Amino acid sequence: MNFKEQAEFERAKAVLDDLDVHLIYSCLAGSKAYGRSSTDSDTDIRGIFLPAAADVLLQKDIGTIRLKDGDVEFHPIAKFFKLAANGNPNVLEWLFVREDHLFKMDCYGQKIRENRSLFLSQKLFSSFFGYANGSWKTLSKLFETPMKPGSEAWNKARKHAMHIERLLAQLVQILETGSFCAWNPDYTEPFVTPENSEIQKPILNPDYTCSLSSLQKRIEQAKTAAILPEKPDYKALDQLRLEIMQDWLRTSLNLGPKN
Repeated sequence: MNFKEQAEFERAKAVLDDLDVHLIYSCLAGSKAYGRSSTDSDTDIRGIFLPAAADVLLQKDIGTIRLKDGDVEFHPIAKFFKLAANGNPNVLEWLFVREDHLFKMDCYGQKIRENRSLFLSQKLFSSFFGYANGSWKTLSKLFETPMKPGSEAWNKARKHAMHIERLLAQLVQILETGSFCAWNPDYTEPFVTPENSEIQKPILNPDYTCSLSSLQKRIEQAKTAAILPEKPDYKALDQLRLEIMQDWLRTSLNLGPKN
C-alpha cells in the first residue's frame, strides 16, 4: 500500500466517522487488486461497515455509502452478505484480495474473512459466467463502431475483454480448488496490435480467443466434479452475521459481555 492509496483511504474513513458508522473491513479493488493497473489507474476502495447502534434499533435503512470524489464504495454488512452469497464477483472478491491490499480489518472483518468459504457455492457458475457474458455483450456493442487504437473507446473495449478472461480464470480456480485469489496479473492481450493508428475495428487476438475457449472447457469439466456445495450455507451465514451484530450492539450500548 503506497502513501497515496493510504491517504485516499484515510479521507474516505473520515467520511464514515462523520456518519457515525463503524468500518470493519476495507480493501483495494479493481485493477490494482488484480495486479493490472497502469500509471493512470484509479484507486478503487471498497469496504463493509456496521450501522450505528441507534440506527439498528430504530430499524433505519442505511444504504451503500459512495464518495463523490474517487471510486470509493462501502456496503452495510447486510447488503454485503446478500450480494456475496448471491455470487456477485465485484463484491465477493473483496474477501479474496491479498493481505497487503487491506486497509483495515478489525475483529469483525477478520471473522468474515476467515469464514469466506461460506459464500462459495456452485451458484458462482452462473454469476461469474453472467458477468463475463455481460462484458462480452458490451464488447460486441463497442465493436460495432470503428475506433482509434488507444482512444477511450478502444481502451474501454480492451478493459472489458480483459475482464472476461479474468472472470473465467477466477471461476476455474473456484471450481477446481474451492477458493480463488483476486490477484490475477497474467492475461492474454485481447487485441492484435494494429499496424497503423487509423480508425478501425479491433481485431481479437487468436491467442485470446483460444484462451477463452480453453477456460470454458475447464469450467465445464470442473463443474461436473465441483467440490463446492450447490448453494451457500445460508444458515451459517445468518449465524455469523447475527453473532457480529449482537457483539457490536453489546459493545456499543455498554451492555457487557454475553452471559
